[in-house]
Amino acid sequence: MSVSFIYGLIDPNTLDVRYIGKAHDPWGRLYGPQGHLKDKYHCYKVHWIQSLLKQNLTPNICIFEQCNETIWQEREKDWIAFGKRVGWPLTNTTDGGEGFSKGCFVSEETRNKIRIANVGKKLSEETKNKLHAINLGNIVSEKTKQLISKNNGRGMLGRHQSEKSKQLLRDNHTGKHCSEETKTKLRQHPSHKSYPKNRKSHSRFDYKAICKAQGTMEEIAKKFNCCRKTVSHIKRRKIL
Repeated sequence: MSVSFIYGLIDPNTLDVRYIGKAHDPWGRLYGPQGHLKDKYHCYKVHWIQSLLKQNLTPNICIFEQCNETIWQEREKDWIAFGKRVGWPLTNTTDGGEGFSKGCFVSEETRNKIRIANVGKKLSEETKNKLHAINLGNIVSEKTKQLISKNNGRGMLGRHQSEKSKQLLRDNHTGKHCSEETKTKLRQHPSHKSYPKNRKSHSRFDYKAICKAQGTMEEIAKKFNCCRKTVSHIKRRKIL
């Protein structure tokens, strides 16, 4: 019958136990090809290990218990509970017993704290450059491109904003004026075309055909030589 080890990862700076886990080979779990040092998931444990690696340090390993494979979940839970009781600064985000899992589960309370902490923050140029470098060269699949195109083409067709959202938009735009430079850019943009206010002054459009046409707004607009806003208004029956 196989044997499991309940182990702890210890911070070499403070000698605190920071993580408790289970493995058949704790050293392989830490240093192996898919070990803790190679993890790239966004969770507390990974961020702590990455901070050590930046200092050219790695966690120390402590074996707490050798147990039977059939009871490791219970023993891991007991050790994590004990660590929390005595005040160890553990990076475990669950009570244990789940086995290997990617990432971690974040409670609604934690999500709200993260959201509140980031409200109003602006990215520095250095951060923007890092994000740009990370995403540079990423290839988007054709399926994803089609989904994006389909979504963008629909715009807000069939969607309804709440009164609260509408009021926020009104408040954000009230009193704002575009600069002359911005106005010029908008006029020169290829998508800047006038759309019909009523059927009488724009009889050149085949309204029935546009209403029945299938495809994205952009595809329909190209087919009937008009702008997407015209197609949107016709499909919503806003042009009488």
